[in-house]
Amino acid sequence: MAFVSQHNITNNASTELFTSSDNPGEIISIVIANTHDSSGTICDVFSNDSVNTFYIIKNVIIPQGSSLVLTNEVFDIKTDQGLYIKLIGQNGSTSAATVIIKT
Repeated sequence: MAFVSQHNITNNASTELFTSSDNPGEIISIVIANTHDSSGTICDVFSNDSVNTFYIIKNVIIPQGSSLVLTNEVFDIKTDQGLYIKLIGQNGSTSAATVIIKT
C-alpha cells in the first residue's frame, strides 16, 4: 500500500492512516477537520505495534466546523508503526472528518 496523505472518513470506526511499510517519512503535522453538518466528533489518534496501543490523543472532542492540528513539535509521531484514527460522532451521529497528513 502506498502512503496516502488525505483521507475522508464517514464512519464510527478505526481507520488505518498508514502502515509501517508505507514509508511516509517524517510527519510534520496532522490536521483533522470535523466536516459533520451538525455534530461534534470524538477523536482518538494512536499507533499500534501489534502488541501495545500508544495514544497521541484520546477522547478529544472536535466541535462542528472546527479542526484540530497535531504537530511534531508537540507529539512524536512515529512512522515505524501503523497510525490509526478512531472517530465517533456525538449524540449518536455518524462521524465525518477530513484528515490531512503533512510530511
